Amino acid sequence: VIEEPINPLTLALSNQATFIARGYSMNVPHFTELLVQAIKHTGFSFIDALQPCVTFNKKLLAEQEKKIQVLTQKPQTKQEAWQLANQVDQLGIGIFWQEQRPAYHQEISTLKQQSLIKQPIDKIDIAELLKEFI
Repeated sequence: VIEEPINPLTLALSNQATFIARGYSMNVPHFTELLVQAIKHTGFSFIDALQPCVTFNKKLLAEQEKKIQVLTQKPQTKQEAWQLANQVDQLGIGIFWQEQRPAYHQEISTLKQQSLIKQPIDKIDIAELLKEFI
């Protein structure tokens, strides 16, 4: 029995990522722009990077490159993004899904004050928590 491979784009969609894209490492300007947008995006950004092995897989590389197409517009709904992510006859590269909403750290009151690394831990009493494991 051969299992279907995991689709990273649909996995990111189902896990509520707010920026989902796929890029092709051989298209450097396009891939660079995707990385810049993902870094600037507030929230969970995910990029599926297509990276061919040019040493051992030249034949497959030529076949796969024929399937790669730059997306001309972003899907407007998650359903459209899901369908596009599941296409097998062509591999779209570009932004599959993008939405603006508060990031995780903006929703947690402790993290709103300052990042965890800047918060003192010497005054935290974890005795009650440890009782669960003893």
